[in-house]
Parts: sequence; C-alpha cells; structure tokens
Amino acid sequence: MFALEPTFRLFIGLLPDAITQRALDRQRSAWPMPHSAVPTQADRFHLTLGFLGDVALSRALELKEALAEVPMEETRLTLRKPAVWGVAVVQPDENAGLRALHDNLRRPLQRVGLRAGTAWTPHVTIARHTQGAVPPPRIPPVDWPVNDFALVWSRFVPTARYEVLRRYGAAPGSTGSASGTNLVPCP
Repeated sequence: MFALEPTFRLFIGLLPDAITQRALDRQRSAWPMPHSAVPTQADRFHLTLGFLGDVALSRALELKEALAEVPMEETRLTLRKPAVWGVAVVQPDENAGLRALHDNLRRPLQRVGLRAGTAWTPHVTIARHTQGAVPPPRIPPVDWPVNDFALVWSRFVPTARYEVLRRYGAAPGSTGSASGTNLVPCP
C-alpha cells in the first residue's frame, strides 16, 4: 500500500502588523453586527492574494522557493470600503502596487503547477455569519503599510490557526528569508 503524500491548506496573503490589527479591530466596532456575527480574531486578519487549497508537500516546497522571485515594493493600503457578502469585509482603495503584486504571483504558481482563483476582489474579512448586517455608510480608514507577503498554512489541528511558512518582500530580510515554519505533516 502506498502512503499518501501529506497536503497543506495554503494561501498567499498580506498579514497586517499589530498596529494595523488594532486599527482594524477599532474599525470593526463602528459596524452594527447581528448577534450571530463571529468577529475575526485580530491575529487572523489577512488579505488573500491567492487561495491555493490543499497542496501536496513536494509542490508546497517548490512553491516556497519559487515565490522568492516575485518582486515586491513597499506600498500603503487604505482600508475604508465596508461591504457584506455573508461575511463582513473591508476593502482597500484601488492600489497599483497591490494589483501588480497579485499579477506577479501567476508565473511562479504556474511553474509549480498551481493556480489561484481567477476572480479576485481584495478584502479583509472582519466577521463571519453576518447575514442581515448593514455596513455603516462610513468607517474610519485604516492605513496599512505593506512591506511583504507570506505563504501561509491554514491549520485546523488541534485548533484553527495560521502558520507563516515564509515571508517575501520589500522589508529588510524578508525576501528569501527563512523566517516562518517548516512544513511538517499534521498529526
């Protein structure tokens, strides 16, 4: 009998620093939320650049290296557009640097035989189970300095959490840096 290669639920995304997390948390307090709403924990705020789903270990290791070629320049996002899609989200203003980063991810993904979904609307989910919620007409903007992007493992064992496998980008030491977690099969 053959052993199955372990898989990892992966996404490529932007992860806000602690200051931006707190600002998003304050921004969320301006929303009237239904009792059913489940706020996103501040340490799980992120903007997905590409959701990859379950990826085999060998392919994940290739991707971890291939993403180092993606150019990343520092940029600033302004999050100020509230919306509800069954989840409460806040969208950034249009940003050429963000669009370029998203577009530049295609080549390394294709090289390792992966692709992220084609439809992409940048957003940060601030709460789930928000059916019936009405976004406020205006919310205080959140200024988010973006210095890098990350390959992230979305784990569910023993509890749901994100583990950064590697960071890439404009921040000193982030491109090609070995910071993050090694890929280890889930127990």
